[in-house]
Amino acid sequence: MNIRIPPPIQTAIAAGIMLLIHKLLPLSLGYSIALSFLAVICLILAAIFMFDAVAGFIRNKTTVNPLQPEKATTLVVSGVYRFTRNPMYLGMLLILLALAFFLGNLWNIAVIILYVWVITRIQIVPEEQALVKLFGEQYRAYCEQVRRWL
Repeated sequence: MNIRIPPPIQTAIAAGIMLLIHKLLPLSLGYSIALSFLAVICLILAAIFMFDAVAGFIRNKTTVNPLQPEKATTLVVSGVYRFTRNPMYLGMLLILLALAFFLGNLWNIAVIILYVWVITRIQIVPEEQALVKLFGEQYRAYCEQVRRWL
């Protein structure tokens, strides 16, 4: 993998950009109970996805380090991995969505779209290539059954 920025740092950078945009380019929908409710739902879902994903890796005694996917020893396909191939990244995306709902700034939609593109290109695609090398047809079959995001 070429870029060695841990995904949580990438997510923190995106969140920082969202906060900066909110401050410099106010385009707020204003406070809304509905947006706050959506933010809380996103945070709960993020916690579920991320906790279950990490727990699955620990149960299967494989690496959680996203910068070294080639060190994976087991292909985890249970738990949240039945619904998404990338529950940790989905959880991070949900955290950004929660922040976007909380801020209510329409410009942040662009940051979220850019985040999905960047994390897919510099993190997910290289991980998938490493997993194909490690697990071959087993991983390809899993990819045909489970979507990258949802």
